[in-house]
Amino acid sequence: NGHLILIPRLPIISGMKRYNKLLSQAFNKLGIMPNDQIIVHAENYLPSYLMLNFNNQFPGLKLHADLKGAVPQESLWYDNRHFPSRLIRYVVSNIMEKSICTKALSVSCVTENFRNYLSSRYQVNKDRFLVIPSCVDTDQFFINESNRKEIRCDLGFNDDNIVCVYSGDTLSRWQMVDSIFTVFYKLAKRLPKSRFLILTY
Repeated sequence: NGHLILIPRLPIISGMKRYNKLLSQAFNKLGIMPNDQIIVHAENYLPSYLMLNFNNQFPGLKLHADLKGAVPQESLWYDNRHFPSRLIRYVVSNIMEKSICTKALSVSCVTENFRNYLSSRYQVNKDRFLVIPSCVDTDQFFINESNRKEIRCDLGFNDDNIVCVYSGDTLSRWQMVDSIFTVFYKLAKRLPKSRFLILTY
């Protein structure tokens, strides 16, 4: 059995103490004692770093950090903020990354290249890193032919169209938008019946 802990994202100037207070309240509500041996799965940089910092109050806590991408590089080169803000985010996220990779019980990455990069950069044994590619539960998500036909019709696609889909929660410079369109343009010249769909929010 596990528990899902959700806490609000606080302003960056709030510091760690307010986060630690919220986490303490959540742990107390769940009846978790400081010396209890527990493993916390934290997603991405800030939650993982918070849990490492919170370990001072709960020494029995072990962290599995789930890192989705190279946040320092994303912040510096692909963020839409002004350069001073990007630079601050780059420095802070580098500090987080180093702490996570050297102190967490285990770290999961989405690619072999990302694992190799983190292992090499922080001189950490590769065994600490797990490669878990993006995946789908085929019992929950599967092809329903009638739904597929209806959706394609609603979008103006014929049965013989080859539909290429970009699926993601953002469409920013990090996703190399120009390259995506260039690739599809070249594909469309070879396969005139191909169509391109952007699926985001």
